[in-house]
Amino acid sequence: MLQIIKKLLDILLLFLLFISFCFAETKKILNWKDCVEISMKNNPDLIIAQKKLESAIYTYNLAWNSYYPSADLRYGYSNTNLSTSSSRDWDFGVSASQTLFDKQKISDIKIKKFSLEQSEAEFKQTAALIRYNLKQAFLRIQYIQENIKLLKSIYDIRVQTADIVRLQYDGGKESKGNMLRANAQKNSAYIDITNAEKDLVVAKNFLLECLGLDKHADFSINGTLTKVKPVKIHNLEEVMKTIPKILIAQSSLKIAQNQLLYAKSSLFPTLKMNGSWNLADKDAGLYSSANEESWNFGITATYSVFGGGLTSTKNNIAIAKSTLEQSEENLKKVQLNVKSELQNLQTELEKNYNNVETIKLFLEAAIQRQKEANIKYMAGRLDFQFWQDIEQELVNYELNNLSALYKLNLSLVEKENLLGIIFEEINK
Repeated sequence: MLQIIKKLLDILLLFLLFISFCFAETKKILNWKDCVEISMKNNPDLIIAQKKLESAIYTYNLAWNSYYPSADLRYGYSNTNLSTSSSRDWDFGVSASQTLFDKQKISDIKIKKFSLEQSEAEFKQTAALIRYNLKQAFLRIQYIQENIKLLKSIYDIRVQTADIVRLQYDGGKESKGNMLRANAQKNSAYIDITNAEKDLVVAKNFLLECLGLDKHADFSINGTLTKVKPVKIHNLEEVMKTIPKILIAQSSLKIAQNQLLYAKSSLFPTLKMNGSWNLADKDAGLYSSANEESWNFGITATYSVFGGGLTSTKNNIAIAKSTLEQSEENLKKVQLNVKSELQNLQTELEKNYNNVETIKLFLEAAIQRQKEANIKYMAGRLDFQFWQDIEQELVNYELNNLSALYKLNLSLVEKENLLGIIFEEINK
């Protein structure tokens, strides 16, 4: 009986372990594609930008209604009873109109069209900024994750060093001060790890914000920082035609040009075609032969003479010309600024790449020097301070190498942001 109970308890324990394993919180590993998909579904800024673009499309489509034909159906009926007589009157009619020429409406449609182009460029700029922030957050976590691994390896070096110095001190071959310094370096290396882990929590929270998620999640980022080779821009003028900042300024210029035409529209007449058909009678049905039928057709030309005041047209044209001149100068300014900024970013990217290459060579030398220094120190052929300087040089170059890779990737993302690179999925 006891054996049966024991077997049942063992089975129950295994079952509970299985259940706890199935429901245990697992750590999710995200790659760049995962982050893009989540951000496109949840990022509030991206959703707002998409809705704003949709509104601009609807506004442009709505502007065409002023040039579309319009038609109205009319039906009226009245029943009058007086002491001496009574009557029943009814009428049915159809009227239609079509604008043939209206300079103001034409200009307004064009303004809405270029406003839509501007909204499309603004959306691209916003989408590029969202990608930039997300990529920054992604790279930041990659950097900190690698930095923690590196700091742990540095801590192992410091522990090994502290142990060696302790043995040397116990053997009377090393001073107490050097032994205490080695222990302090070991403790400092441990603190660096704990601080980096705190930085990782902050970086993950920022990434969650970029993803549009408001709940805490335990995750890590897949991949490591890589050395990216800069791609030179061979045709700068062609590239500048697709940059959002320039597209926005160009659209503003087109809007200003048509605002000037809009201001001049009062100098032109408007032409409108009108037509109507009417059927009416008294005390008769709709299909009575006694019904009176009438129709008319005409074209109306209208010309406004001082419609807004004696000087309204003159002043509106002057304002529009001033706005146009401002837009022209602003486009020149933006083009110069973007060209300079793009060249600076390209130069910075190439410098960062060269820096990575240089630090890599120094790191390889530092690794070899540290191996040789360990052997010499333990053999008593190297002073403690020289040994520590070589070890610190290795630590510095390891940290600098990772930092240089991080800086290289960031400079590439900054260049992509200026160029208006957006999520590939948006273009589909």
